[in-house]
Amino acid sequence: MIDFHTCVTYYSLPSFPKSCVVVRNHNILPRDVLLCNRTNDHHMRGGMQYDPNIENAEYRVCEPPVRRGLRTRAEKYGDLYLIFRTRHIRLDGTSHYLVTGFYRIKKEFDKTQREAPVIYADAMQFVSISDCIDITERIIESQAFRCCLTSENPKWMKDLVQWTGQLEKAANQTEAYVKEINRLKRIFRENEFQDEPYPMCTSCEHSNTPTSRCPLVWRRHHRSIPHHPANYLRNLDEYFESLTSDERKPVT
Repeated sequence: MIDFHTCVTYYSLPSFPKSCVVVRNHNILPRDVLLCNRTNDHHMRGGMQYDPNIENAEYRVCEPPVRRGLRTRAEKYGDLYLIFRTRHIRLDGTSHYLVTGFYRIKKEFDKTQREAPVIYADAMQFVSISDCIDITERIIESQAFRCCLTSENPKWMKDLVQWTGQLEKAANQTEAYVKEINRLKRIFRENEFQDEPYPMCTSCEHSNTPTSRCPLVWRRHHRSIPHHPANYLRNLDEYFESLTSDERKPVT
């Protein structure tokens, strides 16, 4: 049986100053946990950014049609691959489109969310920025900025298979993604819903100015998520309930 590949977009964390103590790993592109990607206005206002949920090996909130499509293709194809691409925003405002990783998914569809199955990864491969696949020209040429791409489309089949193979040959940085995402989730929870700046930011040269190049400082000056944080915190509850008392201590 041939394999099935589909590629979806996500909002990644934008570049931060190298001196930042909130974002420590500048070599990977996790989702926009801090809700400070300027193009991510929908999630900012909704108060959450949940997929791809690499730390739990899940894809459960975004793109219900894609998740339903994976379920319907489970018997028809061999392995199912869910590939992720993002528009990476640099500090100077320029950007490029990168393929960052993939799930090889489990053919288990017993749980649902938003009227579509929750997708679980059987294996994952996420890579460093230097190993990401730059598809900027291809995306601009095709104007497929938000489109879901599938290997059933002859225009994309070769690309998707090639991207998967190229990622498989690169060093797997999934563990680094999980570590950084969990750090940022805890920092967000402990500091975001306060009127003051994040304590670790107060001595930073980029803090306390609306014109800051720091995406987090910019967002807290120019955007605000809902005062009631239920949306975001509800999605963190399962993770925090699994922590020991020592692990729940503030992040430094």
